[in-house]
Amino acid sequence: APSAIIDDTVPPLELNAEIVRDPLMANGEPVVIFSASDKESGISRAEIREGWGVWKQVESPYQLTDRLGVLPIEVRVFDGGDNYRMVTLEGPRAYLLRYAQYAFAAVLGCIVLWIGIRLIWRTARHEHTT
Repeated sequence: APSAIIDDTVPPLELNAEIVRDPLMANGEPVVIFSASDKESGISRAEIREGWGVWKQVESPYQLTDRLGVLPIEVRVFDGGDNYRMVTLEGPRAYLLRYAQYAFAAVLGCIVLWIGIRLIWRTARHEHTT
């Protein structure tokens, strides 16, 4: 009998993912636990990308390689029709990256302000001496 070919154009129904630290898993290092379901053709594979790196095919649980925990984590699951659903998780210490961005902006602002003040001072001094 010919097998039924499923024309699946609907992405997986749901994808639940979270970052956990459990002393019983990965020596307490952060891991991503995820689960997904698809009623049409089933889940065929899952992929994770940490930060702006490359996508890696993985299984749950997945031990994160970003030991600092500052990078965003994207999880996507594919069904048999190659449709996917994706979620983005914030790294457990993502606030450090935000603070670093704020600090960089503050330092850059101070430098621009200092350069502006120096230019105004030089212009005023030059006009005063002529």
